[in-house]
This record gives sequence, C-alpha cells and structure tokens, in this order.
Amino acid sequence: GACCRQLVPISRAEAVQLAELVEGMPAERQAAVRERFRSTLAALAEHGLLARLRRPGLLKTLTARRKIGEEYFRLSLPCPFLEEESCSIYPHRPLTCREYLVTSPAENCREPCPDTIEKVPLPVKFSELLYTFGDGFGAQASRWMPLVLALEWAARHACKEPVFPAPQLFGNFLALVSKTVKKAQVQRAAG
Repeated sequence: GACCRQLVPISRAEAVQLAELVEGMPAERQAAVRERFRSTLAALAEHGLLARLRRPGLLKTLTARRKIGEEYFRLSLPCPFLEEESCSIYPHRPLTCREYLVTSPAENCREPCPDTIEKVPLPVKFSELLYTFGDGFGAQASRWMPLVLALEWAARHACKEPVFPAPQLFGNFLALVSKTVKKAQVQRAAG
C-alpha cells in the first residue's frame, strides 16, 4: 500500500465516476469513506498543501507537480479508498493507478525514486489522454485533479460536464488514442 500514499491525478470524468461509486455504497461504508476524504483534506490543509492543490494553475510545470507530489508523499496520507493496505475499489480504480506498473520490490515503494523504482514503460498513457477529454473529444488543455478532491469537485461540477452517447464517446476516445500513437511513432522514427 505504499504506492497508495502518493498524489493520484485523476480526470474530471473519473472524479464524477468515483463520486457516483461512493454515493452507491451502503450508508455505513459511505460514511467511513467520506470521513477518510474529510480527514485527508484536513491534514493537507494543516500542512499548507490543500490551497495549492485546489489551484491547478500553480501545477502546470513538471517541476511544480513533482515538488508537490513529494510533499504529499512525505505526509504518508493513505488514499481514502485504501482499507487494510488494499485498494477497496480495485475494479474501479483510476487509470493512473492502473498504469503504475513497477517491477521493483514492494519495500522500495516506501522511498520511491528513480534509483529504487523500476517502472514498466508505456508507449501511451491513457490517463494523460483522459485529462484532455473533458470536452468529449480530447481537444482541451490537460485538466486533472488530485483524487482527494474528487468528491468535492464532482459535487460542484458533475452536471456541467458534456454528455455524449457512450458509443460516440468511446469512438472519440479511440480516435484520440490513434492520433497519439501515430504521433509517438513519428517521433520515435525521427528520434
């Protein structure tokens, strides 16, 4: 569960999906999950990170994202969905979590750095495509949020997101994936 103490970026669509997942939980479990979200946000506020996480414009550069990610990890705040060191929503986990593939020993995740963590390289990260997909086409600037802000964001914005029939949305996403893969192939061939 060490990797479940990292800052997890999610898309707006995933925030809505996670909020709906929590809403559908039995009352007692829902209350426990909501309390874990609340206590995590309180801890982030206490350490001065919450205000910065709520201002994504401050996190546009890779350096800024890495810095806040390291600060977040040092707090050792478990994901609100982590129960008994296991993901309680594993079949519904965000794409970023699905893409976090490492081959190094689990104990190395307590102090993750390039020297200790061996990631499996992915030719395309679908999560990064999903961050641009809030418009249903993948034409907008990358927009992500930390998982810990999912419930509050969804409560304010869920009904404002564009809605497409599932087949059209899936087709739009596949077109974006195809375009991205072709671009990566061209870059590899030129490089």
